[in-house]
Amino acid sequence: MGLNHLYMYYYDGRKNRLTRCVVDIFSEVEPGVYQVQIHMNVDNHSHYQQCENLYDGVLTHYDALSTLIMKNQSMEMDNYQVGIPSPYMNAPPNGHWLWGSPAGL
Repeated sequence: MGLNHLYMYYYDGRKNRLTRCVVDIFSEVEPGVYQVQIHMNVDNHSHYQQCENLYDGVLTHYDALSTLIMKNQSMEMDNYQVGIPSPYMNAPPNGHWLWGSPAGL
């Protein structure tokens, strides 16, 4: 895949501001499937491991869509999903934006 991090931002209405997240992409566990972690609500990209929420899951890369399916480490009922259309996921990793559609409980 060639990437080891994705940077994700979303608007948090509770705080009235954009919230930073970092997705760590680990090893490929089977063809097109990668183990990942999302560090959500980070204050500083340099110390993103100090986060409010940590999710474990998988990134599955298909021809038309890549999906992240995650579960909160602290609260099992909290699931988070992100869909990234393939034209954005396949862009060269040189500062291009990747667009996705998140959904969570």
